[in-house]
Amino acid sequence: MHIKIVNIHLIYLLFASFISAQTQTKNYTLVDLEDGEGIVVEKFDSSFQDVEKYNLNNQVFQVGANFIYEFEHQTKEGATKLYRVHGENNQEWSFINPEEADSNTTKIVEIIAIKGNPFEEFMPDYNQTALLYKTAGGKVISASGAIENEANIWIHPPRDNYFKILELNPFPYIKAPYKVGTEWSWKLVIGSQWGDTR
Repeated sequence: MHIKIVNIHLIYLLFASFISAQTQTKNYTLVDLEDGEGIVVEKFDSSFQDVEKYNLNNQVFQVGANFIYEFEHQTKEGATKLYRVHGENNQEWSFINPEEADSNTTKIVEIIAIKGNPFEEFMPDYNQTALLYKTAGGKVISASGAIENEANIWIHPPRDNYFKILELNPFPYIKAPYKVGTEWSWKLVIGSQWGDTR
């Protein structure tokens, strides 16, 4: 099973934009989230209370930026399937044939970088740029975050319904210096709850 990304050139555009950008603010230090070569995040002095602090130096995921992906699912037999949500609060999903597409079928996902910390009620110390994932019709289907600074860009993919499969795939992540030959490592322990027999 694999996912066919129709507009794969977008990821290259994202990183190319970041490579040529200059940092807008230096009100922070960079701290590794792990011991060693993990993801690097901004750490602010406690006196710096700007709710946009994790967005200020973004060059790719600037607030209001949106990125559109068109996608389809291809089975191991080569058949094309689409993804449709249903059930109470659209918490269930199934594969359908392209000719069965309706208003509950997701073929396009728009990723939008938004202001502040929409997760504040549950995660007041959230240290990422918030991302919303919407359908072409404007329905929010997931939310996650991105870490962007001069040391690296790391994106937490959506993980709701069909997109749970993205937890099992390498997360989009690139570390400076942005040139051929740069190497980095990162690991993530994945629980069985992310599996799906489909």
